[in-house]
Amino acid sequence: MTCGEVDRTIRSGNILVGSATCNNAREQYRSACCTEECQLCRDPDGDFLDLRERVVKQGGYEATCQEISTILSTTAKKDSLCTDAQSQLGGECCYEQCALCGDQSDMSTEWYATVTFEGFSTTCLGIDYMLRAEQVSNGSDRCSELQGAYMDR
Repeated sequence: MTCGEVDRTIRSGNILVGSATCNNAREQYRSACCTEECQLCRDPDGDFLDLRERVVKQGGYEATCQEISTILSTTAKKDSLCTDAQSQLGGECCYEQCALCGDQSDMSTEWYATVTFEGFSTTCLGIDYMLRAEQVSNGSDRCSELQGAYMDR
């Protein structure tokens, strides 16, 4: 029986999620039928990185990072297509966004605190939005500059 046939049988039988029949079928077929999907911007530690908004050109083709990520989501995480794409395109498409308060676990961001940024009054949330819009990477000079100016030490 194929995984598709198992799925159709379970669905046509109106088997309820959480029932003994459902749980037994999941246990029996999980290893053969289920796989973790590929995520372009997932690092080896399992953490997710942000996806850049850019077009990648390679081998005469071009696609946005979002399009590549969507295509890869239909591929298994362990598939060579996934791992190759992560290693070849991850640097162009993925980044760790600058965290205004740095990587210090004992600090949290006061999102609605009012600050002056480039001559304008805004909140820390507004600066965070700008960091996302400009795709400022953690560890970059721009990130360090902003952390130095707005992080309470």
